[in-house]
Amino acid sequence: MRIMFFGKFAHDFGEFIRKGSAIDMAVGIITGAALTSLVNSFVKDIFTPPIGLLIGGLDFSDLHIPLGRTARMNVGVFINVLISFAITMFAIFLIVKVANRIRGHGQQAPATRECPDCKMSMSPAATRCPYCTSHVTPLEKA
Repeated sequence: MRIMFFGKFAHDFGEFIRKGSAIDMAVGIITGAALTSLVNSFVKDIFTPPIGLLIGGLDFSDLHIPLGRTARMNVGVFINVLISFAITMFAIFLIVKVANRIRGHGQQAPATRECPDCKMSMSPAATRCPYCTSHVTPLEKA
């Protein structure tokens, strides 16, 4: 029973490697790591200094709630991490927005359109509906 399981596991793993899934995943992870350093630098070196100037260099890191002689709840550190997270997410939003604008997302022609007579879906480049055979004006050149 165990041999069949490991044999199937080895076969599935071989398929995973052959299909290129491992390579795609590795490229994604490496790209993500590079983008992480870019975003962290953008937040730390460009975004955070003006915000620190606006709030007067306010630092929450010493804010804590004592829970006994040695234990304490570091609320201020959590607030700093929360603020950093919000700034990072806003920076990522801006980067993605600019990247989408550069790539031209949101300005693509529709993949299908509706026939004005029978209301069936068809290609935007079609000159005749494949369902009811009525003549239609193409929206784009094929």
